[in-house]
Amino acid sequence: MGRPDECAGLIKQGKTPSDIAREIGVTYSTVIDYLFRAVGHSRIGLVDIVISWPQARRKRIEKIIAERATDYWFTIYQEMRNIGDDITREDIQLYLQLRNVYIGDLYFMICELELHLHSFIKTILQKEFNQTAEDWWKLGVPENVRKKCLDTMDRSRSATEKGHPYSYATFIQLAKIIEEHWDRFVKYLPIELIKGEMSLPSYLYQTNRIRNKVMHPLNSGLVQEDEDFRIVRELHTKLIRTEWTRRF
Repeated sequence: MGRPDECAGLIKQGKTPSDIAREIGVTYSTVIDYLFRAVGHSRIGLVDIVISWPQARRKRIEKIIAERATDYWFTIYQEMRNIGDDITREDIQLYLQLRNVYIGDLYFMICELELHLHSFIKTILQKEFNQTAEDWWKLGVPENVRKKCLDTMDRSRSATEKGHPYSYATFIQLAKIIEEHWDRFVKYLPIELIKGEMSLPSYLYQTNRIRNKVMHPLNSGLVQEDEDFRIVRELHTKLIRTEWTRRF
């Protein structure tokens, strides 16, 4: 793709759109066109553009928005200049257009992970405990996890709703299931989730923490920690965007 790929690579290196325009010698609008083309061809996501601006800078912008009760770009531009931040007006305007993408992308990946993991774990338990239809639930899911799922289901649904208590398992409870039968799950997991820097249960404990932050933005703020995004995207890539998942 030429220039769109080049711009995508620079964004991933942490260069802002303004940095890229100066580096390759084109206008800001041309860089945005290249970047959006790269997004359209799945070279990058919109969130990659957002996190090209340092987290500290994004937090300063969000603080100004909260304190001044406005998201008018020129007011934010003046305030940033007053505190010695040399962000360009174009970058501020683009950030204001894309600022909600961060939470949206995190939410989407967490939802996909939750759906995928429930299906994957149930499939493995059915393979490993298959004498009767419900053995995967009675023998594969630890008793304390079954009880918590049942309690959550009783509190959450109306009498007319149907469903299996397993669908109420949290990321932490899914991690407990895997830990209980680790010797069985390692036969199916990709090697990087067994012997990598973080095992699958470790990822799930972290993802549960991040999920709680995303679902309660009034407590955590719009700008999440970049490390949180890295963890979720890494797990999403290893579990969903790989050839390995096609076995299931």
